[in-house]
Amino acid sequence: MFAIEVEPGLKLALLRRRDAHALLAQVDENRNYLRQWMNWLDHTRNINVVEKFIESALQQFANQLGFQSGIFYEGNLVGVVGFKPIDPVNRIGEIGYWLSKHHQRRGIMSKCVRVLVQKGFEDLGLNKIEIRCAVENHRSRAVAQRLGFVQEAVLRQQQWLYDHFVDHTVYSILKSEYEALQARSSSDV
Repeated sequence: MFAIEVEPGLKLALLRRRDAHALLAQVDENRNYLRQWMNWLDHTRNINVVEKFIESALQQFANQLGFQSGIFYEGNLVGVVGFKPIDPVNRIGEIGYWLSKHHQRRGIMSKCVRVLVQKGFEDLGLNKIEIRCAVENHRSRAVAQRLGFVQEAVLRQQQWLYDHFVDHTVYSILKSEYEALQARSSSDV
């Protein structure tokens, strides 16, 4: 099974059926917080929906179109990060993520997304990776900016969020930009 140790106590692992109850518990615990940005919460209220999501994620991995991984902090599932289905023709991947409210402001998501960017360029052969998030979601935007992503566009009224539309910001990083950042980091050591 696919798993990556990000650092001691922090790992990414493919979601498995046995993670369904822990994932639903995290969704339930963070429902009000996540509702600010995620439009799937009202449809995710029972274990069957979560199990179908996990099965779909495993099929995505089997089809080599990316993956969804649980974020495990000190052995506990605290969020999800992964690639939405990859566009293999254009070699573009989009990373999506969420983290429990109680585990934020520790650098967890930046570390996890950094690992996904590396895997996307070095193992999956991507040329471009995107992050899309609500314009007002400053924490998600900060992750993209911290990792060297460039703001490409604002998509107006991109998402219906329960009772209103929200604009999304599109960030991206190209393989050549990633390689330049890696070379700069190596020379700074």
